[in-house]
Amino acid sequence: MTLMLSMPLSDAITSSLGVQSSHIQLGISMLYLMFSISAIVISILSDLFSAERTLKYAQLMSIFGLFIIANTHSLTTFYLGCALVGGGTGCYSSIGRSVMLRHAQNPEAVKKRTSFISLTIIVAPILS
Repeated sequence: MTLMLSMPLSDAITSSLGVQSSHIQLGISMLYLMFSISAIVISILSDLFSAERTLKYAQLMSIFGLFIIANTHSLTTFYLGCALVGGGTGCYSSIGRSVMLRHAQNPEAVKKRTSFISLTIIVAPILS
């Protein structure tokens, strides 16, 4: 959801901060980069620590990032907020999948269905 809303809001953020749109797009690109990195790094941390604890910290990080973006008056804090939002939200799907598989009665069926959903999420925007 965060990734879908970031591009349409870039014009409003540009006018609010009074900067060029390329600066805002750089922050959004940083959000996407941190999203990808956290999908790998924080997911590994969830294996080392408990998934529930890691998910709580990731949620706090993304909420704090959204709070920073909502109240920002400078480009630096906007970049910080984007990094926190991306870093906090990237791990949601992998941690959610691991929690679900841990408590599932038929883990193989869950793996097949979640793989299908993941592929659909990737392919649907390309087809549209």
